[in-house]
Amino acid sequence: IRASWGPETALTQYLAVWATPMGRTLALQLGQASVRIWTEIAPPEGAGSVKHYGPGDSRHSNLSANAPSLAQPHVAWMTVVESRAALSSLIEWYAQTPASTLDLAGLDRLKAAFKKAMPGFSSFEEAGSFYDEQERSYKDDLVALFHAEVLPATDDALDDQAAAALSSAYYDVLTRKLPSSNSPQNLISWQAVDRLKPVDEARSARLGHALNALLRGDDPAAERLDVFIHDAGEIFRASGASGPLGIARLLGSCALMLADPAAFIAIRTDLFERAMKALKGQTFPTYSDEPGRVRAALSLTEEVRDHLDAEGWRPRDLIDIQTFLWVALMYQGEPQEEALFARTAEAFLSRFRGVRETPFKTVPDLWDTMERLKAILEKMPSVVARPTVKVDWSLGKGAWASVPWIALMDERETTSTQRGLYIAFLVSRDLATIHLCLLQGMTELVQEHKTSGARPILRQRSDAYRALAPELAHHGFMLDGDMNLGAEGWGQSYEASCIAHHPLNAEALPNDRAIEALLEPLLAAYHRILDQGPDPAVDEAVASLPPYTVEDALTGLFIDPDEFRRILDIWRDKKNLVLQGAPGVGKSYIARRLAYALMAQKDPSRVAVVQFHQSYGYEDFVQGYRPTADGGFELRDGVFHRFCEQARKRPGVPHVFIIDEINRGNLSKIFGELMLLIEHDKRAAEWAARLAYASQETEPFHVPENIWLLGMMNTADRSLSVVDYALRRRFAFITLTPAFTSPAFATHLANSGASPDVIAAVIQGMQELNAAIGEDRVNLGPGFQIGHSFFTPADGHELGAAWFERIVESEIRPLLEEYWFDAPDRADEWRKRLLSHL
Repeated sequence: IRASWGPETALTQYLAVWATPMGRTLALQLGQASVRIWTEIAPPEGAGSVKHYGPGDSRHSNLSANAPSLAQPHVAWMTVVESRAALSSLIEWYAQTPASTLDLAGLDRLKAAFKKAMPGFSSFEEAGSFYDEQERSYKDDLVALFHAEVLPATDDALDDQAAAALSSAYYDVLTRKLPSSNSPQNLISWQAVDRLKPVDEARSARLGHALNALLRGDDPAAERLDVFIHDAGEIFRASGASGPLGIARLLGSCALMLADPAAFIAIRTDLFERAMKALKGQTFPTYSDEPGRVRAALSLTEEVRDHLDAEGWRPRDLIDIQTFLWVALMYQGEPQEEALFARTAEAFLSRFRGVRETPFKTVPDLWDTMERLKAILEKMPSVVARPTVKVDWSLGKGAWASVPWIALMDERETTSTQRGLYIAFLVSRDLATIHLCLLQGMTELVQEHKTSGARPILRQRSDAYRALAPELAHHGFMLDGDMNLGAEGWGQSYEASCIAHHPLNAEALPNDRAIEALLEPLLAAYHRILDQGPDPAVDEAVASLPPYTVEDALTGLFIDPDEFRRILDIWRDKKNLVLQGAPGVGKSYIARRLAYALMAQKDPSRVAVVQFHQSYGYEDFVQGYRPTADGGFELRDGVFHRFCEQARKRPGVPHVFIIDEINRGNLSKIFGELMLLIEHDKRAAEWAARLAYASQETEPFHVPENIWLLGMMNTADRSLSVVDYALRRRFAFITLTPAFTSPAFATHLANSGASPDVIAAVIQGMQELNAAIGEDRVNLGPGFQIGHSFFTPADGHELGAAWFERIVESEIRPLLEEYWFDAPDRADEWRKRLLSHL
């Protein structure tokens, strides 16, 4: 080494230190049987046996005084060189390695982007309130929680129970609402955190042992992380995770950072892929080289920290470095451009003006513009302060919308503009005005009452809601529906549904501060209305709906009136009812009629419908963590939870929740503790229970008295198992049968234009077929008999022989072939017998 670089810069009994021609430091450890070389960066492959030291890993004490760039808190590599040739190659390579491989121009660009996004920032020691509130405080909360609840749970000798508790403690820290933000962390993705969920005691114990070894081991942190990635990755792989090693790396590196923020960083693939490209012009190692990914991230982090420190930014720890990289490379926060919303909206209007003249299709740059508008609104202070408010947009479906919109919806009230109350920016047809409005969802009401019947109801409700928010007039809002959108057809109903609106001139849109000054009072009024529940005047608007009687419900039904009343009485008492039957017996048709008859009004705003399937879960139905636009996750109420809160605001007013295909879901998984709470005699606060994801501060939950559940199930579906016994105890079951023998069915066909011959063919043929299906107790039975709905024609059809033949060939025949899949000749025989009746 002396022959190559001259005399040492430092020489002690234990260490010889040199400065390379490019300004790097190299140390030779003395008094060893082997040649041990210390370098600032990872040596090339083949140099020898290599050991990496992270920022928090202890190492030779002489390094601090004589080679500080190789001592803590810097990263370093120690290589045991095994031959003269290898030593010569190492010296030659290290001599040509620049002191920093960072692209300093790229670093300057990142610094500029960071300062632009973080107003008031001068250094990390004087970062300003915006940085602390938006980025640092919740991470400090995480560190404090980790030190209070996770680290104390580690031990040199954990049993399985304690190990499972350790894993659960880490999961709890990552999913808990944090004091500074009142929401869970978004440092690492919910998909990764969800893999820690304590659903299996044995699995949680294995994860806990791996986490304990990671946090308490004596080896350098990077090597402990390598082991954790392997061990936890195998556990995640076994449970079906996609990218199990990457999930393990993210969870493990985050744990190390929370344990010692000065020594480690959370290693996100997306972040370091961008950082490597921006600062080194290199690609991040692939998923097949997780150790390489860890070392590359740590080395880059160290270089960035050194440069920022040298330039007076004074990062306090690696959390500051992680935040710097995240904000500079990936941050979608609100830049300090006063007219960002206006300029982006103007870009949309300009592009949309030409695009809407062409056939509807996805236009990537236009879609990107709408996503930017969405992101701008999501970062408005008034929206950030209300985490239950979500932003969505639409330019049309299948055809360009005459009134494009961006909506702000409180998910406690609605997740769709078709129902409930929401805020929206509505764009007029001529693109000259954007109206900021408080609106009612109208789709379901229009579908039920037609446009002419829905508009008077919408106007009456709007008048009632305006009485709850008169202060909006002081903020420039007009408390009427005179928006003049210039829309045709469907778009005209917006004016009837409007509660308050403020027109914005598209040629002179206000700056972001002015938009915020409008959003804040509008959101405040919106939330106050939701929190207070409907005003009596709103209930009067609902009460003005015409009454809906049993006789109204029976119109067009082929069920005996006494049987209908019997079903209604059973449902009123039991509160939970399942309509079961073969395909085509009219379960869905009767369900709506039963709901309106129970409520004594045809009010779709008090009816919700979901369909269960095998992927449907507790998180969809009751409550769970869901992904957010910024890559994090948050606790959200499911559809039934939201419906319960809606009903709770109107005690004594019946609400109906309809579940289609109720037997297709895993009922224990979907209902959870609600399996008890839905019982008709458990609908009271005294039976309230804490939900699975609820925090200790959350009030226990109960199902309100004014909710009735109505399930539907197909008895002919072979793919489904027997209904859960727990469900059978809590629901009454009513079997619906085909109504071919009902006089009302024959009358309906005759009134629709069917001849007596066709009516006779339908009724006689289907009665004979259903008798054969019912008698086949081995393969089929009464639950497989075919319903009359196959032969209830839509308006305008000519009900002749061709109509009958088409239904038999295209609808009945495939069903018979499925029924008698092992006897195709029998299915074909019955097809011929049906057609022979004509």
